[in-house]
Order: sequence, then C-alpha cells, then structure tokens
Amino acid sequence: MAECDGAVAGSAIGALVQTSAATPAQAWIIRMKLLRDRQGKGMGKKLLETLISSLEGMGVTEMLLSVSPANQPALNLYNRYGFRKNGFKKAGMRTAYFGEGEDRCIMKRVTGDAPESAPPEREGGQTDER
Repeated sequence: MAECDGAVAGSAIGALVQTSAATPAQAWIIRMKLLRDRQGKGMGKKLLETLISSLEGMGVTEMLLSVSPANQPALNLYNRYGFRKNGFKKAGMRTAYFGEGEDRCIMKRVTGDAPESAPPEREGGQTDER
C-alpha cells in the first residue's frame, strides 16, 4: 500500500501460484492501482519495486500480469522492470477483466531476464528506451 499525507494513495496485490509443496516459482500481479492525482510521481515505481522484492524474497522467479493495451504508462513501467509481452487476450476470450469489450495484454518477467536496475526516468515518467 502507498500512503501520502496519511491517506491511501495506491495499492498492489500479488498472488503466488502454488504448484507443489516446494517454494512457489510463479506469481501473478493481480492488481496495481494509484489515485489519478498520484500518478506520474514515482509511487507506482515504488509499489512495483516493493512487490517484486517481496515476491522474489519468497522464491518467485517468474511473474505474470495482465494490463489493458491502452494503458501506455503502465506498459512503460512494466517494461522498465523487465516485463515483456507474453500473450494477448482479445475481449470475449475470457471474462471481461477490464470491462465489457476490453482486451488485455499478458506480460511476463523472469528473474534471470530482468534488468539489474531500471533505467533512469526522464521528466514526465519517460525513459530513453526505444
């Protein structure tokens, strides 16, 4: 959970995929949400870093998430942290996750493939990645 001035500004939820009694190797980032007036101020970055660190601390080596393909700021953030497009679900292929008629992009991050550190952001939350 992210707080600002004593109020909740955002949250992130991850879930382990338990395939055996051994350490889980896979997890899903179920939800990451920030209040609109808190977006673009580095809070999403901190939430994601904290969640990734927590999941890796539990032995997770592969993380998946789904995001609306129209949410470019989120796609940029996830790309900076080593998530890569792993699939695409057209609206109607599964339940309406983002709302009726919404597509979703599946992204995956494998710990060994993830960057050592995210590239520095330019003003406005953009990076120099092309």
